[in-house]
Amino acid sequence: MKKQTIFNTVIIAAILVLGFFQFVKKDNVVYVDNNVLMRDYKGMQLMKAEYDLKAAEWQANIDTLITDWETELRTYEKERKSMTTKERQLKEELLRNQLMQEVVKL
Repeated sequence: MKKQTIFNTVIIAAILVLGFFQFVKKDNVVYVDNNVLMRDYKGMQLMKAEYDLKAAEWQANIDTLITDWETELRTYEKERKSMTTKERQLKEELLRNQLMQEVVKL
C-alpha cells in the first residue's frame, strides 16, 4: 500500500512538473517582413537594376514602333484623298498588318 502511494505521488508530481513546463514554455514567434528582405538583399538589388534597364530598353522600342506607325498613319491620312479605292484598301491593309506584326513582336 505504501509503495502504491509513493508511486501515485511520483506520477502526480511528474504530471505537475510536465504541466508546469508546458505552460511556462515560451513560444518563439518570429515576424519576417518579406518586403524588407527582398529590398535589402544584394542579389535582388542587382536583379532589379538589370530588370529596370531591360524594361527601359523595351519601353524605348515600343515608343519607337508606335511613333513610326503613327507617322505612317498620318502620311496615309494626308494622301488618302488622292488615292484610288484599291490603293486605299492596300495601304489600310498594310497599316493593319504592320500594327499586328508590331504587337506580336512585343
